[in-house]
Amino acid sequence: YGSILSAVLGAALLAGYLLLRDVHREAETALMRSHFVASVSHELKTPLTSIRAHAETLLMGRAGSAETTADYLKTIVSESERLTRLVDSVLEFSRIEQGRKTYHLQATRLDDVVRSAAKTMEYPLAQLGFTLTIASDGTAPILLADPGALTQAILNLLGNAMKYSGEARHIELRTGTRDGEAFVDVVDHGIGITRDDQSRIFERFHRVQSNETAGVAGTGLGLPLALHVVEAHRGRIAVESQPGRGSTFSVRIPLQVQA
Repeated sequence: YGSILSAVLGAALLAGYLLLRDVHREAETALMRSHFVASVSHELKTPLTSIRAHAETLLMGRAGSAETTADYLKTIVSESERLTRLVDSVLEFSRIEQGRKTYHLQATRLDDVVRSAAKTMEYPLAQLGFTLTIASDGTAPILLADPGALTQAILNLLGNAMKYSGEARHIELRTGTRDGEAFVDVVDHGIGITRDDQSRIFERFHRVQSNETAGVAGTGLGLPLALHVVEAHRGRIAVESQPGRGSTFSVRIPLQVQA
């Protein structure tokens, strides 16, 4: 009877522990989803407010000069593209969650993808005073890839670098081949990431909580979506970072053809 009682108690304790763990996870997920909704609402409101303010100024004829008018129009276009990227990210996440995400693979020059991402972010970077340098090792790798999806993954990493650059205003993109893989390194010189946080930054909805990140807006989807795209290309993302010394996110994808 003693052995049976011990077994029953052990099973009950284990069941209780598993139940509490599941409840804790559900509560944590619900809290993260709540933060996600609030973050998305904020991320939507910011560019919408900017678009409306600039459009109203133009409508009332208060721009003052052709140069100012052009700058206002560039801002409207840039903020509209920012909204599109945010909505696309949410839709992509939904498709991934439902298992409906597909990729259309074709021969793709990695350098073209990197230049496309840099071009898209050119005006937002300039608005915030960033300089972006692109360096290639000259190997010009060609991948079997979905160019649109891969561009979006790099855009997510660039956006992440912008958000967490702190006072630094220089971001680097490095491309080429290394150890039989094509690579894209996205390098910032910002606030960095602690070792503990590095293990969780690719979790959906997760955002690093610190004094340095308190005022940084975001949805917690950029890095998980980038990782999903890269893994769909049989690749991986490596992270090297130290607090206060910036971060390097390195996309590695198996090399298909080298030009």
